[in-house]
Amino acid sequence: MKKRVFVLICLMLTIPCQGRTITVDNDGPADFNNIQAAINNANNGDMVVVADGIYTGNGNRDITLNKNITVQSQNGPTNCIIDCQGSSGDEHYGFVASGSEPYCVVEGLTIMGGVTTNLSRGGGAAVGRYVKICNCIFRENYAENGGGAIYVGAHCDGTGTEAINCTFVNNLVAGNGGGAVRIVGGTGDKITLSNCISWANSTPDLATQWSGKCGLPQIKAEFSILQIDWYNSNVIKENCITADPCFADPCNGDYHLKSQAGRWNPTSQTWVQDDVTSVAIDAGNPMDPVGLEPFPNGGIINMGAYGGTAEASKSYFGGPPCQTIVAGDINGDCVIDFKDFGLMAFHWLDSNNP
Repeated sequence: MKKRVFVLICLMLTIPCQGRTITVDNDGPADFNNIQAAINNANNGDMVVVADGIYTGNGNRDITLNKNITVQSQNGPTNCIIDCQGSSGDEHYGFVASGSEPYCVVEGLTIMGGVTTNLSRGGGAAVGRYVKICNCIFRENYAENGGGAIYVGAHCDGTGTEAINCTFVNNLVAGNGGGAVRIVGGTGDKITLSNCISWANSTPDLATQWSGKCGLPQIKAEFSILQIDWYNSNVIKENCITADPCFADPCNGDYHLKSQAGRWNPTSQTWVQDDVTSVAIDAGNPMDPVGLEPFPNGGIINMGAYGGTAEASKSYFGGPPCQTIVAGDINGDCVIDFKDFGLMAFHWLDSNNP
């Protein structure tokens, strides 16, 4: 019996512990009522889930991320908003990723109202490194010294930061370029934007700067919409376009993509049809999974903050939306043809798409 107990204990010790889920709600029952308190309580591997709401004030701005954790909204960026409420006399930003912990993740948040005028690290909404940012909206942030939305301060150590399916709109910068994103560092330091939309920011959208320690850092943008994209030759583009993304109602903060097949209206909580279809639909990286995108989804992820989510705008094929799911019809156009075969073959044996 003792031997069996000993073996059981050994087996239990070899099973990795699953991280906790810590909840945040500023006006309802939860573990904490502000984001920073939840992060302070978290351990590496934990997940902080933020309920719908507008988060302001101490604990919900100037947030420090210094652990290997995930901070994500409960229901996406439409109603989960960090409003920094910064000004030139009272500057604040969204969050800073600091320390040496890799792979902290920020997902599904809107970050707005960040203002930094005296901080040499710049960045109106987010600063730092070692962070992956997914399905977030950065809007109406301002930085004096570059990086209206995101500023990555690197140290010639191969830092990698990722922004995936993010939307950057109306972020401003006074000098040094990078209305959306700026990186300062050296050879090996980089930030990658994938499936993103950068529109109506101070131009150019992206900028790099030598830190004085080694060669230039790099920004790589792929499968993204950029308005005016470059500051120097170390901004690398692959499969990017310059075209109006056709946001639903940007003046009122609705950055869903217009679609003749159907677009989610968060106010009416219904699908509505537009008279135009955004070029950002079915324009993301074809190797990325479409995730929760509703049918018909074209078999290719959309650009922008709602790409890969249940609120992704539907694919339009030139006629009434297809209402029937047909086995083998991967792109959802109600026809089984070589386009479907091509999509299937493209993802054949893809480890990210079992």
